[in-house]
Amino acid sequence: MRSRNAKKPAAVADQRPVQGEDGIPLARVSRSPRILPFVLTGFVLGVVVGLVIVITGGEGGNYTEGSTLGYFALLFGGIGALLGGVGFALADKRAQR
Repeated sequence: MRSRNAKKPAAVADQRPVQGEDGIPLARVSRSPRILPFVLTGFVLGVVVGLVIVITGGEGGNYTEGSTLGYFALLFGGIGALLGGVGFALADKRAQR
């Protein structure tokens, strides 16, 4: 057990806040990406892919073109949103280096 008079380790200079010329402490800015733009971009690109597939595809059997578009928009939009989330995770990891 340490005694009360034991020497404390010297303070590390990096732990003190850096001060500007006017003496106000400067804050460190951490730039990290936001998740919503990544996920929404992935979703929109997925919907566009679904739209292109419906337009260039042939007959949908018993389904109307609108219902096929809706199914594909949800399917590919969900996949795009998932891929956007993966892109966000990679960008966030890279930003924290």
